[in-house]
Amino acid sequence: MRRRDARKAFIYLAIGLVMLFYAVPRLPDVTFSEEGVFTIVWLLFALLTVGANLYVLIGVDKERRKRRNSIRSWEREMMRAVMRMRDDDHHKKNRMMMR
Repeated sequence: MRRRDARKAFIYLAIGLVMLFYAVPRLPDVTFSEEGVFTIVWLLFALLTVGANLYVLIGVDKERRKRRNSIRSWEREMMRAVMRMRDDDHHKKNRMMMR
């Protein structure tokens, strides 16, 4: 992860946490009314924001990208091997037909 991305994620995480600590005591109680629904939705969005920035800071994407790249390189090697085997078979058939 680039340094600038980490800095942005940290700043957004800090803003989200400050916003949560400031707003939670002022939110209406969770009830079966419009205010309660607003509170639940607001808390879900705030937690989503905090969680997404933590996800970036922890570097889960980097690990997943590394694993995905290793799988892709293995797949490329297998495809090359298959293509070489197919080309070899094709050349053998052509030699046999020319005889």
